[in-house]
Amino acid sequence: MTKPWRLYKRQGFLLSLFPAPASLWRLNQYSCCFAIALVFWMGTPSPAEAADDLQKARRLGNSIFIPQSAGGSREADTQSSARNLSVSASLQGYYDNWRNDSTPKEKGEQFTEVLSLGFDISRLFLPTDNLSIFVEGGTIQSKVARGGSSTNLKVQTDTTLIATYSTFDWKTWGLEGSLSVNLPTGKTELTELELVTVPNPYVTSRFLLGRGLDVGGSLKYLRQLGQLHLYTGAGYTRRGTYDVTKERSGDTISAGDEYNASLGGNYQFGTTLNVGADGSYIRSQGVGDQQVNIFMVRVPAKLSVGRLSVAGQYFASYSDTEPFKGATIIVRQEELFQKGLTNMANVEVAYQVLDSLRLKAVGEGSVNDLKKPADPTFFTSTSRYAFGPGVGWSIPGTPLTLDAVGKYFNVFTEGSTGSPVTFSGFSILVGVSGRF
Repeated sequence: MTKPWRLYKRQGFLLSLFPAPASLWRLNQYSCCFAIALVFWMGTPSPAEAADDLQKARRLGNSIFIPQSAGGSREADTQSSARNLSVSASLQGYYDNWRNDSTPKEKGEQFTEVLSLGFDISRLFLPTDNLSIFVEGGTIQSKVARGGSSTNLKVQTDTTLIATYSTFDWKTWGLEGSLSVNLPTGKTELTELELVTVPNPYVTSRFLLGRGLDVGGSLKYLRQLGQLHLYTGAGYTRRGTYDVTKERSGDTISAGDEYNASLGGNYQFGTTLNVGADGSYIRSQGVGDQQVNIFMVRVPAKLSVGRLSVAGQYFASYSDTEPFKGATIIVRQEELFQKGLTNMANVEVAYQVLDSLRLKAVGEGSVNDLKKPADPTFFTSTSRYAFGPGVGWSIPGTPLTLDAVGKYFNVFTEGSTGSPVTFSGFSILVGVSGRF
């Protein structure tokens, strides 16, 4: 029987190829961190696909991901008792170019380099267990021009560490435990001049502001029933405190606790169709003086017919409490949740021209019903869409895969007074990855 993960192995890399706007990362950090790690645990898709998902959550918006737990992302070799070690590496470069129609008009560009490393050890203690370690970090260069002046800033990103141990064998049941750490190697305490270089997070692939020391863990139970894969789990993250700006008072993000629970699964229909669904709940207490509940639903699917594949996903989230911390607009945009409903959908159509060459087209969109902010200088996104082509090439004779994607986007925003501002631009990603 063909294991479902075999059909979606290439999809893990989509997180790198189609990153959702930086503003979406934090909401789905829990599932997204897993999706990122899954990509590099599995190695690169030369065989095939690449995929994506999250950041750090509201960043899941542009991803296409079949919801499986990392423990269920590999096929256990119960016939061999030899320990197996593999190392995966990936280097991606993101370029975002944008402009808006505000008064005065603004435009900017951002270049991001991200290096990821993964270490995967199977049959460590048991015939079916697996230990995976993932680390990611990078740099960001941003330039923003307003009127006749421009400002530049180069910063290092925070560093993400994730370790996951799974006993799941893809036949019966198993447990999966994860530990994650966000190391505050990124930039905080921005000066007034540096604040000018911070773009709207809806128009960049990565947000340049760092965070505090975050430490979290989760535990999942996984169950395989024929072609049906199920999982349920819960987790906890302690968010660290940090100061957003250097010269302003009252904008320190206080430490707090975040609890999450999830339930989901996916079903394999023959060898052509896989459909999944999962739901998550997050309770945030004290982070940035917030007390908020977040509910999320995700429905991904993939159809494969010969060399043609179509993958898509619908994602919705609802936050029941608006932030009441009167700090900077940066804090509200990236760190605090907004009251209301967010709807997102995306699709990827791909054709395997050759065994080593894959062409694709991607499209994504979101429609949001969020409460307007009290701060007149802050604009919330009402809708967003993006589309563009992509290509994946497995370099013959090497373990390397080269991927490139370009997207044109439009973002429609609205402020507290109802005044709209429209952003437009394009994003380009070029990435190389390999498994050794």
